[in-house]
Amino acid sequence: MRYLLTIIFLISTQCYSQDFPETIDRFAQAGIPAKFIGIHDPGFVEIELNSGQRIDATYSGVEWETLYEWEEKVEQLGEKRDVKITYSTSEGVSVVDSETDIVFQLNGVIEPHPIDLAGDECEAQFADTTGSEACKKLVLEAWDAELNRAYSSLGGSANEQLKAAQLAWIKFRDLQIEYLQAEYGNRKGTIWGLVYLSHVVAITKEQAM
Repeated sequence: MRYLLTIIFLISTQCYSQDFPETIDRFAQAGIPAKFIGIHDPGFVEIELNSGQRIDATYSGVEWETLYEWEEKVEQLGEKRDVKITYSTSEGVSVVDSETDIVFQLNGVIEPHPIDLAGDECEAQFADTTGSEACKKLVLEAWDAELNRAYSSLGGSANEQLKAAQLAWIKFRDLQIEYLQAEYGNRKGTIWGLVYLSHVVAITKEQAM
């Protein structure tokens, strides 16, 4: 069973513009420049963004021997390996090797997360209030996709304990959203729609990670 996030938004659902994308993918698929550092522990990879921030996460979709060869080459040459990090709502977070075009996935807790970076890029391009609201909605939908992906990877409805925990969280989430609607729904000023959405995004992100 998939638990889709159902929310009555406090903002208009009117399309921002004909150029506004339907998903956050457009702001993430170009890729975030980064460097492969190495692997450690069972199934962990370390990657450094060009900003200096580091991602330390589990991976899938590539043999550990391949990454071990990359690590040895990094040590031999004394240079980190060029990669880029992409995101799509269908595939999640991926790492693309610049030399071989090998692609593998990052899983689990990822900070900074490409969804958030893509959301920042969206708001930089659509900087007014209406644009910011539309961008936050895309970010929310992306985190909902990640929540469903994590739920499925852990067994979904076939995992009775997980199913019970998820149902309990949905009830908790809905109560939080009711509170947020009551708190911000009647306030004057467009900023409160942004504040409301930011809280809902944070609730969903926390559960997804």
